[in-house]
Amino acid sequence: MKSNYQTKITLLCKSCGSNDIQLTDDKTYAKCNNCQREYSGGYDELVSLNQKRIDKEVDKMRNQVIKDAEEEINKMIKKAFGGR
Repeated sequence: MKSNYQTKITLLCKSCGSNDIQLTDDKTYAKCNNCQREYSGGYDELVSLNQKRIDKEVDKMRNQVIKDAEEEINKMIKKAFGGR
């Protein structure tokens, strides 16, 4: 089983769906380079607006971890009982 599960979730503009978003260095302000929408709440606002997408990815990862754990347990049981 994997010891580390990671995924990258791209934040999208709420107005146009673009991922071409520019953040300031301190991440307190963001602007979509496609439609010019401004996010005065910066990164935190983008995360909030993308929460459904983030939750979906977390669910997918959770399901993968469960599946991998089940497979690992089944392998261990088969090995313990001689592959029966």
